[in-house]
Amino acid sequence: MRPLRHSYLVRVVCIAITLLCAAQIACGQDRWYKASVVTAFVAQGTDIASTLGKDEANPILGRGPFGGRQVGIKLGIFSFGMTAQYVAVRKQPQHKRIATIVNFALAGVTMGVAVRNWRIRR
Repeated sequence: MRPLRHSYLVRVVCIAITLLCAAQIACGQDRWYKASVVTAFVAQGTDIASTLGKDEANPILGRGPFGGRQVGIKLGIFSFGMTAQYVAVRKQPQHKRIATIVNFALAGVTMGVAVRNWRIRR
């Protein structure tokens, strides 16, 4: 039996999360927004896990092996952005739909990067 490759594992996890979210979310925008935030956080965590120990190409995070410093910077930038979005959506609730779309798009792109990272050998 062939061992399960990381990229397939990431895909299975993404599909499972998507199905769980779809199963528990009614059609209300507020629930979709919350699900999009959770999905974006999961995607960031998956990207971090897929990059640990490998060389980082993003100059903002710092060149060299991806470690604790880069994780802190990445999570800080992402958390700041999500906090700013949350404050903006609370002040302007009509923009919640746009924020939901942006979060799901961000999660999709980030998961694509994570899958690419799993395929790169150390």
